[in-house]
Amino acid sequence: MKKQRKAWFMLLAVMLVVTMLGGCSGNKKANEASTAPTAKATEETKPSVEPVKKLDPYEIKWFFIGNENQPDLASVEKAASEYLTEKINATLDINILGWGDWDAKTNAMMATGEDFDVIFTAYWKGYNANSARKAYLSIDDYWDLMPNTKALLGEDFINGARINGKLMALPANKDKAHAYGILYRKDIAEKLSIDMSGVKSFQDLEPILAKVKAEMPDVYPFGNGLGLNHAGGMFEYLTGGATSTILYAQKPEDNKVYNLDETPELKANLLFARDWYKKGYYRPDLATYKGDDKADGKVFAYAEQLKPGKEAEMNNAFSDKAPEGAEYAQIYFTTPIISTTDTTGSMMAISQTSKDPERAAMFLELLNTDPYLNNLINFGIEGKHYKKVSDKVIEVIQDGGYTYAGLNWVIGNQYINYLLPNEDPMKWDKFKEFNDNAVPDRSLGFNFDPEPVKTELAGLTTIYTEFGDLYHGVIDPEVYLPKQIEKAKKAGVDKVVVEVQRQYDEWLKLK
Repeated sequence: MKKQRKAWFMLLAVMLVVTMLGGCSGNKKANEASTAPTAKATEETKPSVEPVKKLDPYEIKWFFIGNENQPDLASVEKAASEYLTEKINATLDINILGWGDWDAKTNAMMATGEDFDVIFTAYWKGYNANSARKAYLSIDDYWDLMPNTKALLGEDFINGARINGKLMALPANKDKAHAYGILYRKDIAEKLSIDMSGVKSFQDLEPILAKVKAEMPDVYPFGNGLGLNHAGGMFEYLTGGATSTILYAQKPEDNKVYNLDETPELKANLLFARDWYKKGYYRPDLATYKGDDKADGKVFAYAEQLKPGKEAEMNNAFSDKAPEGAEYAQIYFTTPIISTTDTTGSMMAISQTSKDPERAAMFLELLNTDPYLNNLINFGIEGKHYKKVSDKVIEVIQDGGYTYAGLNWVIGNQYINYLLPNEDPMKWDKFKEFNDNAVPDRSLGFNFDPEPVKTELAGLTTIYTEFGDLYHGVIDPEVYLPKQIEKAKKAGVDKVVVEVQRQYDEWLKLK
């Protein structure tokens, strides 16, 4: 459900920024605060960790999120351990936890003080809360063991991920900004002679969805509900994953924190979502459906956070249920923005329970700078899990038993990833251009500490889960939004707003 809600939340911003701000920041550049690495750094930086003979043997226990169904994980783990033994006299214990299991299992690990070394984290997976609980060690204490990784990320991007002045996890070197828009089925558009060149907003999309519904009854015109997300530009989210089911925002014209539920913009978008639901543009059981219509080729379009090559990622993620020739293309609705959620969107933390944090840091340096190790974790073993098409292009072997393709943004430095056959050869150059053209958000670097209002947040999470159908258009906002607001107020939403405002004001004073 949390993963679904993250998708719902991604929709409001696109609608707001396109309809109300219209891309007015399109000519701005982020030159004064560029977070993109240099062209040299984005390629293959020589690993700084040389083979070490004096270190005692050590097993690095590593947890990250993704598809846990990897039948041949053991062979990848063995190959990585053999390589790391030569480099830093360490072996690797890889633990991939599924999306549905992640929160419960990792929360239990933290609560019981389980020994492990490295763990995936992000603003939407506990970075702020776990940092406040001192579950992670400060990365700043280990930069001498990760000098090349530091150079890859750049000071501005690193500073954007700090909490109270300390970097508590290592950001992934990937796209460093976000933009919003849609992915749509190019093959369906061509089949129905639909011209997508004029689509700049959800409103522009509506007559196209009506045509798809009328002419292709087996395809859902739109793949996710229209509700809370994509507020880049009109609203700037301040709390990240600390409030994954509720959002507070500041409007660009002031520094006031708002409860988004009480804004007219949210209500307008919920009514829009309701209208689309009643017209049958998305599946009626969207709120509870557990399948993946996007991968199965059952939707025409859906809202998405975009980056260069996102359409190729999704084309590689089609399941065997998708029709032959299915192909996604993408349309941007907003210009790229660099926010704290970008700097903290994918990270690796060193656990405070690690018995050898220095070795963990050495491992992270190699993961981010060594193409062999990075691609081994992402794609497996050459000849067994993938085959080379050219020097930097590979083809995944179907039923090979291991691949992390499509989730490479979780594993360190994407700029040293192999490309898949249908990906743009200029993908990483376009990533750099995307990053260079991004506009820094005014709240870049603010990280909310949820501890002072954790009780209220727990209660609010339950309430917002209860009213989740609002964001799919399944229930009437005129009736249920006031009920949600009333319950949230009783649970302490106003106290949370005051606390966010207090922390944000303090942060502004120190800028």
